[in-house]
Amino acid sequence: MFTSADLGDLVEASPDLVAFTSGSTARNFCKMEAQHALGNTDYASIGPFTTEVAESCGLEIAIEP
Repeated sequence: MFTSADLGDLVEASPDLVAFTSGSTARNFCKMEAQHALGNTDYASIGPFTTEVAESCGLEIAIEP
């Protein structure tokens, strides 16, 4: 489970890209409002279902195979 401590580590790392491997991962990320803390980070998804879930909570997916 992604925790607030993990969020702090993620913000500190300042990633260029965050990849979602499932809809539940994207949903949990959104529940923590992590996208607001990351600024200009791009997002990737493993496929259409995960992209749909991510976009439903306001993430813009830049990469999907």
